[in-house]
Amino acid sequence: MKKLFIIMIGVSSIGIVTAQKGISISNFIAEKISSSELLISVDYSLTKETDSKDIFIQANPVMKDGRFIYKEVIIDRQPLEANNHQVSFKITKKPGGKDFSSESIRVCVTTNRSILLCEVFPFSFIWNELDVSTVKIDSFTSSETQVEKGETVILSWETENASKVMLGKFGATDFQEVPASGSKTLVIDKTSAYVLMASPKSSKGPAQVESSKLQIEVTNNELDIGSFYASQPTIRRGIETKLLWNVYNADKVTLNGKAVEVYGDLIVSPTSTTRYTLKAQKGDIILEELLSIYVTPFAVPKLSDPIYSLEICKRIETKNGYSKCISSDGPFATGDEIYIMARFKNLPKGNYSVKRITYRGLYFKDKWTKAHEEEGSFDNPDSGERLLTFLIANLGEGAKKLKIIFNDNKETSSEIIYCIDCSRMWE
Repeated sequence: MKKLFIIMIGVSSIGIVTAQKGISISNFIAEKISSSELLISVDYSLTKETDSKDIFIQANPVMKDGRFIYKEVIIDRQPLEANNHQVSFKITKKPGGKDFSSESIRVCVTTNRSILLCEVFPFSFIWNELDVSTVKIDSFTSSETQVEKGETVILSWETENASKVMLGKFGATDFQEVPASGSKTLVIDKTSAYVLMASPKSSKGPAQVESSKLQIEVTNNELDIGSFYASQPTIRRGIETKLLWNVYNADKVTLNGKAVEVYGDLIVSPTSTTRYTLKAQKGDIILEELLSIYVTPFAVPKLSDPIYSLEICKRIETKNGYSKCISSDGPFATGDEIYIMARFKNLPKGNYSVKRITYRGLYFKDKWTKAHEEEGSFDNPDSGERLLTFLIANLGEGAKKLKIIFNDNKETSSEIIYCIDCSRMWE
């Protein structure tokens, strides 16, 4: 009878399997190299009676339902020799494939044509390509925090594990990429807040960005609202947007009557068009700025795989490889150019047709009549995240519904409702 002893220590699993047919495996250890790779180590024994020529050892993940994973991983086969030895080999997730979870590791001793011995060792692991080293801002300082107008300061910083570091004024959009550790001399003409942002080293997917702020004050400077804006000034009901502001030389700052910091942000999700008032006060001097968030009455888009994001835009702006929807949801008028921006993922490599069907209708009665249809195609190079953009037909005043379908497969249907010359419908 086989005896199996399992000891779980952190991310490692250790086991012993007794000899079988002149072959034994002992001291099984699995160590995480990254979130897409494991290093397997075992001691093994081949008796002299066993012909060790062309004998190999390898391993593969096993799903919870007992299925063996082969196609999704790269299997490292290592040759074995007679007598007692130790061997290490890897299991690596293939890039671009779907993420998955395994419950155990199957270790097999094989020849080129047959399996001599296989054992399954419990070891849970989530396989994905996101491998993020912890990014850290060790320091972000200024040589002076209070200066006269026109004087210079030196900003200095140090970071760890950062692949990209950006520096800029709080509220600005023209941040500059800077070294992971370094310094920069600046001329200060008014009280300003500066932000340092550090992105971690990551092979795939979104990652947490670390940031640090500091403020440099210009003495005897006047009260000033540097900026007050929203990440998305127009939203659909149920969607969030972020308000951002920075105020200089204020004794008190309020947002819609509630006290806030002199520079900060707030996530809001109004159900109807809402006006926000930022008020700054210094002594008897009061400054005020207004910002409106426009809310369309339409709900969020209905999405189906492979689409995970669908937006209607007045134009699409691409910078540094990233595309952004400008004036999402309009408002649109007859004659405007209107674009659709669809983000999708996990679509296998191949050529696909994309059908776009536009319906006229009455939104509040949910009645729609097909008015326009067009179709195109594209080549998808792999199953990663991709972006499709199209110029869609402007059919004039009224509520519209756009439906997108891949390869005439109704299960892939995604749709979004919008309106042209319908500002009166906005709440």
